[in-house]
Amino acid sequence: MSWHFVERWLQKVNQHSTLIGKFWLTFLIIFRTRIVVVSSVGDRVYSDEQSEFKCNTLQIGCTNVCFNMFSPISHIRFWSFQIILVCTPSIVFMVYSLAKISKANETNDSPGKELVQLPAKYQIKSDDDDKQAFFQHFAIYTMSVVLRAAIECAFLLLQYRLFGFRVPELYKCRVDPCPNTVDCYSSRPTEKTIFIHFMFGITLLSMFLNFTELIYLAWHWIARRHRKLRDRQRLAKLQECDQSIF
Repeated sequence: MSWHFVERWLQKVNQHSTLIGKFWLTFLIIFRTRIVVVSSVGDRVYSDEQSEFKCNTLQIGCTNVCFNMFSPISHIRFWSFQIILVCTPSIVFMVYSLAKISKANETNDSPGKELVQLPAKYQIKSDDDDKQAFFQHFAIYTMSVVLRAAIECAFLLLQYRLFGFRVPELYKCRVDPCPNTVDCYSSRPTEKTIFIHFMFGITLLSMFLNFTELIYLAWHWIARRHRKLRDRQRLAKLQECDQSIF
């Protein structure tokens, strides 16, 4: 899968996001995607992951089984899968937004359609339609942020469960077909530990941005409701004044 393809889609999502959402997308593209590309292509930290995993035994199959216990999944594949799943809610929201925009443009540009000034009672209905469209758009975007935060949290716990906070230099393996407890030695444990700490920090920062955006969305929704209520009260007062004059 081309990471440039994912980046192009995320840049389109950027056009339909809040300010905090734009920070999150920029942060995701620059830091997380780039570190996976550098680690898997440019750097050789994980290139000798299995070939340099040595165990002090000649028992056939013991080293392979111990490596499987030591590293159930490659760090790079795990983080790549994480990025794909984290990006999915935003991409789905972007597809939904583009579909809505395209449908609205087709409706407005339909041939033979004449623009007429509608009476006030029908304009109120149009305002209600706009409110419904805004609510749908707002709800779907909020859901995408909630899903992003949930996926980040799940992968953070899963990463801790699978890898912990460090890659040990010495791994003691006791599993069939090994004859006894075998000492195994991993390659580049310090570098891999640094990568694990870095990705933990990146995931925590991403979760912080997601939760901050949820707070911002809640504040925006409350402020909008308060503004609408204030406008209605002001309109009601104006109507009372007009009725008192006449």
